[in-house]
Amino acid sequence: PQTKNDIPGLEALDHADMAVFYLRFRALPENQLGHILKYAESGKPLAGLRTSTNAFLYPKGHPRESLNQDFPRDVFGQIWTRHHGHRSSTDVTVAEDQKDHPILRGVEAKFHVRSWLYHVNPLPPVSTPLLIGRAVNRRYLLFTGGERLVRRARSAGAPAGH
Repeated sequence: PQTKNDIPGLEALDHADMAVFYLRFRALPENQLGHILKYAESGKPLAGLRTSTNAFLYPKGHPRESLNQDFPRDVFGQIWTRHHGHRSSTDVTVAEDQKDHPILRGVEAKFHVRSWLYHVNPLPPVSTPLLIGRAVNRRYLLFTGGERLVRRARSAGAPAGH
């Protein structure tokens, strides 16, 4: 989005039965953030897609700075740590023990996507992985202490992430 500090219509969450979040690096005003936090605390169904593991990016010293890490960890069970690089792609397979899950009805057992994969290991014990991704042509992008490091990944070894 062009604007990272405004999402019109969040009051709809006050009456929603389910929410799907696709957030990235937001710094919302309190009147908008309140709707998201209230919904997240409600216990109603919530799905977070992809970049929702780095939903907020409040500046250092901001009263809501802790949400940068606390929200994705507490709501989705994981924070963003790294991905496999913008030139990688992903081979996806349906998790064998979830092949009959109703959400996966009509999903091919194996497919390839031109999108890079986020690291989310280890998964929280309450998670149910439905799809498993393996990065193709991957490079790790690491962010430590404000510095960006790029490391070429090993061509063989442990799974790249889920």
